[in-house]
Amino acid sequence: NADAYTCLGVVYDRRKEPQKALEQINKALELEPESFLNWKNRAAFKSQLGDIDGAISDMDRAIEIDSTQASAYAERSRWLLTKGQLDASLIDIGRSVELTPDNPGYRRDYYAALLRAKQPREILRVSEKHNDVSMDAYEFKVRAKFLLGDLAGGVADARTAKEMGSTHANIDNVLSFIEKYPKPYAEIVRLDKIIAENSGNPQAWIDRGSFKLKKLDMPIGAIEDFDEAIALDPKNENAHKSRAEAKFKAKDYRGTVDDLSRVLEISPDNPDVLLNRGFAQMELGKFAEAEADFNRSLEMRPDSAEVLNARGVLRMRQQRWPVALADFSRAVEISPEYFEARKNRITVKMHTRNFVGLHPDLDKALELKPDDVALIQSKSAILYAEDKFAEMVEFLNAAIARNPTNADALFFRAVAKLRLSPADISGAKADLEQALKLSPQHKQAQELLQQIRQSKL
Repeated sequence: NADAYTCLGVVYDRRKEPQKALEQINKALELEPESFLNWKNRAAFKSQLGDIDGAISDMDRAIEIDSTQASAYAERSRWLLTKGQLDASLIDIGRSVELTPDNPGYRRDYYAALLRAKQPREILRVSEKHNDVSMDAYEFKVRAKFLLGDLAGGVADARTAKEMGSTHANIDNVLSFIEKYPKPYAEIVRLDKIIAENSGNPQAWIDRGSFKLKKLDMPIGAIEDFDEAIALDPKNENAHKSRAEAKFKAKDYRGTVDDLSRVLEISPDNPDVLLNRGFAQMELGKFAEAEADFNRSLEMRPDSAEVLNARGVLRMRQQRWPVALADFSRAVEISPEYFEARKNRITVKMHTRNFVGLHPDLDKALELKPDDVALIQSKSAILYAEDKFAEMVEFLNAAIARNPTNADALFFRAVAKLRLSPADISGAKADLEQALKLSPQHKQAQELLQQIRQSKL
């Protein structure tokens, strides 16, 4: 009797014995292979046993049998989320809300999924569609409106959420925004008013979008404003460039390329636009197109250290080390204070073990940015390889004096102290203990300290 096996499965589940529950449901499915409930239960038991792929597969089968059950989509959504399948998870929880719009838990999970997907406008649409006046809805609307740069609307919703009893830290942060940042708040309110009075003026939308992007770091809201400007004036070069910048910041690299291509149709000989489009092409993995853009930009500005560095980064990603090194070297020659190019040259030299001129490069880069962790590690590694342990300790003494919270520097100094003659074991131990206070998960420090304590050194 399939029902009997199902009941036994539920009993074992309540006893928190998922393996035995699974065995009973397997027997039930042998007798009733088209049972939605048993496929759904088996999916749940598999998830408890850590078999998330199996759980998803079983829930797929349950939904094939009955596609009207909101709970099935909601559970599958959570499992898909644990697998990092954000888009599929979002679709499933959205389906749950469609099927059972009055379930507050499903709506809350849907708002959270939309927030992860950076779809704040959809949060507002869904809450309005379902007339959702819950505290959860107001808390999510606050975050959505801030992402869109609607500070006045966000503050108003935050006040409502607070009155409803919200204790969410984000609500308190929003309510303190006006006090902490009165000038940005006043400026966005001023720009809102200008748009309300001049909604047909593309420059008004560009001004507010630029403020959201550059002063408030809210690229999604900025994109919407630039959309409005472009709708009013499709050939507005500034609006397309600004929207491209916002899209790049929002990691919409394809959209960035589209906008900058439109700018180049309007103004073909713009080296800065070619440079920026090259960056976006590179993020899309279109290396040939990126290099073509950088080359065209260099034809217009042969002595641009910035473009040479960009092309060097591209070539470094492709592991074309000699030509990458040539680009970084030329950039440093043109602009000796250009930190990024010098650091990139160091990276190539370290990777290819080309130590010619490495110490001067490291010293100059550390002069420009003395607390750069990667450079401190590189300098330490070179001194260690050269058996210059006393010099390594002296170098790290200075680095730690500047920044006593640098756990990596403390670790490297401990390593150097152990190689001194005689070894400074107590000093090394003190450095490692301090490193672990600052960074408890520092695995190398943990292992080395354990070796010292076990007297293996």
